[in-house]
Amino acid sequence: MLMKYREGDNLKTIKLDNGKGQIKIQIPNGVTYEIISPMEIKPSKNSNQILKEAFDKPVSSESLKDLAFGKEKIVIIVCDNTRYLPQKEILPFVLEELRRANIPKEYIEIIIATGTHDPMTLEEIKEMLGKDITDQYTVTNHNAYDESNLVFLGNSRKLKVPIYLNKTVVEADLRIGIGTVDPHIFAGYSGGNKILSVGVAGVESIAQTHNPKVMEDKNTKFGDIENNTFRDFINEVASIVKIDFLINVVQNSKKELISAFTGDAILAYGEAVKAAKRMYEVKVERQGDIVITIPKYPKTLNLYQAIRSINSVVLFKKPIVKEGGTVVLPAECWKGIGSEDFHDDLARVSRPIEYIEKSRKVGFPPEGNKAFTVAKMLNYCKIVVTDTKLEEGKLNAMHIGYAKTATEALKNSIETLGKPIHVLILTDGFLTLPVLE
Repeated sequence: MLMKYREGDNLKTIKLDNGKGQIKIQIPNGVTYEIISPMEIKPSKNSNQILKEAFDKPVSSESLKDLAFGKEKIVIIVCDNTRYLPQKEILPFVLEELRRANIPKEYIEIIIATGTHDPMTLEEIKEMLGKDITDQYTVTNHNAYDESNLVFLGNSRKLKVPIYLNKTVVEADLRIGIGTVDPHIFAGYSGGNKILSVGVAGVESIAQTHNPKVMEDKNTKFGDIENNTFRDFINEVASIVKIDFLINVVQNSKKELISAFTGDAILAYGEAVKAAKRMYEVKVERQGDIVITIPKYPKTLNLYQAIRSINSVVLFKKPIVKEGGTVVLPAECWKGIGSEDFHDDLARVSRPIEYIEKSRKVGFPPEGNKAFTVAKMLNYCKIVVTDTKLEEGKLNAMHIGYAKTATEALKNSIETLGKPIHVLILTDGFLTLPVLE
């Protein structure tokens, strides 16, 4: 959705939802602006109906009940709390199918696909999955660093990456994956086999796919899953240890469930991506001197997650901010930076280009890909974080600017850049893939 405003409005105040409250932005007189949002499709049915239909008609697969019959070791792989999806609503459908297959609760383990993220606390798990499920079933965080609970499955064919996966997942008789489909800088779109091939992988496997060689491969494509080097690796791993039944959902920017797909991990995922593309890819007429991009809860919990809302501004097909322009990121970040390594990697260099050049020569450890991505964006434009609990000094050390509010950052940038100024406002930077015409 594209809204255009002509120059001459008097200090128009825009209120934008960030999932936890509102961000207010004042646009001064003489500045043109456009508000860019994903297509706001409303749910045609309630979430229970959408999920029931998806479970009743799996894509190219038997029902989950039939697949589960006679199995003794069943794992359900779920996202951690850095991604929002209605797992409290989805899991009862999964567990009911398993109950109908006469599977005892003690045969079932729910594994949180943390990748190399921090493990979730018991309180966080209860909030995400619900107290009843947490109390009745075995729920564990995946640990990418625990060698005793990893299995080596050989090296991938094309990238020669060592494949390590969670031992419990590998040894299961039935693997069920639950995820959400939204834009992803490496995998094209999140979802599908990624929850297995990355979410419950070993640290070495993750590190060797999240590196400059793979990230800068011309076929590692943002918003495209076809002939995608990173996605191909994900699917190769899942051809060795497969997800037997996939549940993927597509949500609008209000986190309302729009559609759900179950069944074959490749084909059901492909249908989900088609539905996601129709909502998330939006045409933009011209570049902005300043772009304000809104991350929504839970992506606002730390900078490591929130800054992903800038990826599509700079790194998707053509940048929608002019080179040397400013991107404003209103993000509370009540849990801080999210990774001390992320902070230190950027703080140790005098200019972002130094980290880029060093990374291309010697690589980086797990999670170092975030600093690499941000360094590339900082090498192209300025980034200013606002409406935040982060300390100005910590941000400045990372070569990132600070302003108290988005309005203040806008005013400062206008003074620096001079007029005329065109501003683009992404109401959901994480879900919007702006296509510059």
